[in-house]
Amino acid sequence: MFDAAIVGGGITGISTALQLQQSGKKCILLEAANIGSGTTGGTTAHLNDFFDTTFTEAINDFGKDNAQLLAEVGQEAIGIIETNLKNYNIDSNFERKKAYLFALDEKQEKQLEDIVDGASKVGHEMMYVDEILFLIPFKKQSPFLIRHSFIP
Repeated sequence: MFDAAIVGGGITGISTALQLQQSGKKCILLEAANIGSGTTGGTTAHLNDFFDTTFTEAINDFGKDNAQLLAEVGQEAIGIIETNLKNYNIDSNFERKKAYLFALDEKQEKQLEDIVDGASKVGHEMMYVDEILFLIPFKKQSPFLIRHSFIP
């Protein structure tokens, strides 16, 4: 008998299972293929505390307090993973990196403004910059936010 079943053996599933076990719960991890072979293994394996659902959308759908909670737990989750890497001496090439968002057209420019506005309402730090390190022409100055990379 288990207290929880975790579906998916990527970085999120493994971290969740570890947290549950550390809190005294008995859990089972279910993975369709190999541990770490799905999204975690098939991408750059980056972690971020900025989600597909923007903070503006979260505020509109769930209220400012819950949107702020989303911002906080995103940062906390990355901190948990970073701590686990240190505590278990896992050689992962974990690095904290800057990420850039930029607009190529007027529609994206409006989206970018909404992203920046929502982020500021929940205390998620973003700032506009005049230049980015990539040779990509963009319509609006790009805000950047600190994103976190975990590279296995």
